[in-house]
Amino acid sequence: ITIFNPTHLGGLFSTFDADAVDRIDFITGAFPAEYGGRLSSVLDVGMRNGRSDRLGVRGQVSLISSKLLVEGPIPKTPATFLVAGRRTYADALISALSNETMPYYFADVVSKVSMPVGTGVLSATGYWGQDVISWPWIDPEPGRPGVDLEADWGNRLIGLTWRQSFGERELRVDASYTGFQTAFGLEPGILNAKNEVSLYSARAIGALSPGATHDIRTGGGVEDYGMTYFVGSETFGAEFFTAEYAPRIWSAFLDDQWRAFPWLSLRPGVRLEYVEGPGTLNWAPRVGVKSFVTEDFALIGSVGRYHQAIHSLRDQNVSWNIFDFWIGADSAT
Repeated sequence: ITIFNPTHLGGLFSTFDADAVDRIDFITGAFPAEYGGRLSSVLDVGMRNGRSDRLGVRGQVSLISSKLLVEGPIPKTPATFLVAGRRTYADALISALSNETMPYYFADVVSKVSMPVGTGVLSATGYWGQDVISWPWIDPEPGRPGVDLEADWGNRLIGLTWRQSFGERELRVDASYTGFQTAFGLEPGILNAKNEVSLYSARAIGALSPGATHDIRTGGGVEDYGMTYFVGSETFGAEFFTAEYAPRIWSAFLDDQWRAFPWLSLRPGVRLEYVEGPGTLNWAPRVGVKSFVTEDFALIGSVGRYHQAIHSLRDQNVSWNIFDFWIGADSAT
């Protein structure tokens, strides 16, 4: 499930509670054909299932934040659950103990329910996160109101996944909704910027091993985006910029992990994407090579074509950014 702003406060805090994470795959480039819609890298985070033997509770309290994780079996069912929540409260603590203010806090909740269905597994995942900045930027003076910097941004998502094994084969079907909203303003009404993004997606992926040296994955899906972007000023009665984007992307891929020799692995693949709106068909072949010089030393190389139908509005010369504004492809991009 896509997460448009995957960190809190520009990367100072992780989006997810580490206790709820099962695995993290960071692919810095030349990622397999299964992954699309990105140019540079992929961060694939998998949530773990809740424990099935008994109820478990884990918490942590510090001077700036606290978190709580609850997991266990759901009574009278074979299902398990996991819920983890966090919140920083340095803003409330500083205000209570002094005359100073802390203009920032974040909160998030992530959850997962998994249940065996026949010989398969059905799971549901949800996430909610919000960052808030409320900063008295310019103090009021006689005859002139103050100026406050107000900003909030956050992700919401929910997804369903069904996995079914057929011996050496596996079928996975998933559907999800994810949304991201950013609002930035100099109040009262001097400048306002707002960006809303929604994505509905569905896909099916099959995995099979036709031989001892091949692991093949193939599948396809659809991503339906809705994006709005607005910049204006209520004080000056002006709209500086407004835009709407609604790209829909149909995709199919084929990926093969081929162990050609004990010392050589190849990963050829191809991805097809049709983007409604601009009406473009993208053909994206790629291949990766891994050659073992010794058991502990390997040479890795890859080449391929990659396409991205959405992008963020940000200054690439600024290395630290607390959030992004997103727009989609149209007939001109």
